[in-house]
Amino acid sequence: MNTKFFLLGAALSLTAHVAFADPLRVRGTVSAFDGSVAVVENAAGQSIEVKLTEPVVLMYRDISLSDLPQNAYIAVPSIDAPDGNRRALGVIVFPEQMRGMNEGFKVWDLGPESKMTNATVAQVVARGGENILTVTYGGEQQTIYVPTSAPINSFSPDPDEKISVGDNVVIFADESDGVVSGKFVGKHENGGLPPV
Repeated sequence: MNTKFFLLGAALSLTAHVAFADPLRVRGTVSAFDGSVAVVENAAGQSIEVKLTEPVVLMYRDISLSDLPQNAYIAVPSIDAPDGNRRALGVIVFPEQMRGMNEGFKVWDLGPESKMTNATVAQVVARGGENILTVTYGGEQQTIYVPTSAPINSFSPDPDEKISVGDNVVIFADESDGVVSGKFVGKHENGGLPPV
């Protein structure tokens, strides 16, 4: 058996149960890391200590909307559009192994009034300076406008990627008894924050 691909598959399986799940996402820049505790400074200037147990780095990579596989399973953080539909803040393509994870439409914490849709792509239609994305989840259908400025990413665990001071990250974490802990750390290949 190819050990690297076995570990990658195991990480994907674990991610399906943990990544993007509520309640806490720590976003910011790593200011210190000793191998087990990362200190992340967020946009508000707060320093948050996160205990990391055998961290798995999720590497986000830029793609174009035309690269979306047919019937791709995606995550779309969005805000209200004036006509009652949604306007995407970004589009993230899940690995196929994570299809169906957290399917649906819920409140998100990327910005004021932001929400997250995890769903299957039904159709992409170009219109003017943006694209109209139709997605389906649980028998529901949603229309999402995707501006040309919206980042489009795919992601997957990268066993060769490490955490370093200065990295911009999003850590999918939990808090218990005042201790913030997590396992999955999102990084973008261009050095910016992942669009989640």
